Amino acid sequence: MGLAWASGLRAVRSHIDSLGPAAAVSWEALLELRQRWQGRIELQLVALVPIDHWQAPEGAALARRVADAAGLLGGVLGPGFVAPQAAEAGLLALLRLAEGLGCGVDLHVDEADVQPGVGVSLVSRLVRRHGFGVPLACSHSSSLGLLSAPALERLAEAMAAAGLGVVALPLTNLWLLGRRGEATPSRRPLAPIRQLQRAGVTVAVGGDNVQDPWYPGGAFDPIELLRQSLAAAQLAPWQRLGLAPFTTAAARLLGLAWDGVLRVGAPADLVVLSAGSWGELLARPPQRRVLRAGQWLAPEPTDSPFLAGLSPQPQGP
Repeated sequence: MGLAWASGLRAVRSHIDSLGPAAAVSWEALLELRQRWQGRIELQLVALVPIDHWQAPEGAALARRVADAAGLLGGVLGPGFVAPQAAEAGLLALLRLAEGLGCGVDLHVDEADVQPGVGVSLVSRLVRRHGFGVPLACSHSSSLGLLSAPALERLAEAMAAAGLGVVALPLTNLWLLGRRGEATPSRRPLAPIRQLQRAGVTVAVGGDNVQDPWYPGGAFDPIELLRQSLAAAQLAPWQRLGLAPFTTAAARLLGLAWDGVLRVGAPADLVVLSAGSWGELLARPPQRRVLRAGQWLAPEPTDSPFLAGLSPQPQGP
């Protein structure tokens, strides 16, 4: 969390593997971490389990514990995990539990380069058919980028009608998807951010894995994520819809009290960059000063080698 704090993040959402002998210990440690950082960074925890687990009595018990901890419910959908026809009952159970307990839902869905959009299609269909009103994010949604333009347009409109949001993870998915032995991949799908936005779907861009087995890079740095996503997803941050996935759309999907727009009465929380133009920002990593509640932030003492190179921030105006 020290990396996120020094970089200027104000909220982090994480999928937590919630089955197995280490699950209870993981949740206990993360809830303690959330308490320690309360008032500085909002840590949102999602219980990630195989989708059919929510049908079992153990799934209902887990959902109640997660709701009591102000967490979200999650599951894994799409090729390589479970067939859509087998997933429907589990997803329906998940949505009913979330509705009854007042939980949000964040799914790990369609992170694949085959059978494009099968998971998101199922989610859209069930939400519209049963009228679920829980906040619901479809994280990854990578394979949607392989749909034909007409098919993608139809699905995006269905997603917008169902009120689904999308969290795209371009860096992780560029690293993981399309692998075929030792060959350089020629097809690495990403969530089609701009097409989804045009249909009215709220889309955020996340950093996802940070220096773990799934992605060797990342440092909880939203500015670096923005810089790299320019090439990966062809987003233009000088345009409103190009910047929104890192700012207002992300705040909306996370359900944050402040949307990040500067206005009278807004929190005095800013990331001030040394770049004088978008070109300068994208040309090289800019220096930054982070303002929290009207006070310039100095990095907290840490033994982490990742923070060892951070220079102290100037104090005062």
